[in-house]
Amino acid sequence: MLFLLNRYVALFANISSLVVDLQPIISDESCLKYSLYREVALFLQGMIVSVIMAMRTYALYGCSKRLLTWIVIVMLALVGVCCAGTFGKYSGDVDIVPGVGCNETFSKKVAARQ
Repeated sequence: MLFLLNRYVALFANISSLVVDLQPIISDESCLKYSLYREVALFLQGMIVSVIMAMRTYALYGCSKRLLTWIVIVMLALVGVCCAGTFGKYSGDVDIVPGVGCNETFSKKVAARQ
């Protein structure tokens, strides 16, 4: 079920993003909502893949409870870091370019950091 969820979440997220990307005129408010939607969709896809990989690793190591504990600890730490990076201070810098659509821009400082 997780395999199918991963496949179709990615498919529908990419189709909806393509539809929005092909829109010629987009307002400031809808551009911000679209940017947030893309970040949430990518975050969700990453979480699904992480759960699948954790389950596979857990099964490969003979369902070790000790390994499962470490996997959960590492995954929770990574979720915190990803949430901070995705929805943190530097997200939401969106610029509307006439005739091009909704693009995400970064300051020189943030671009050098990434």
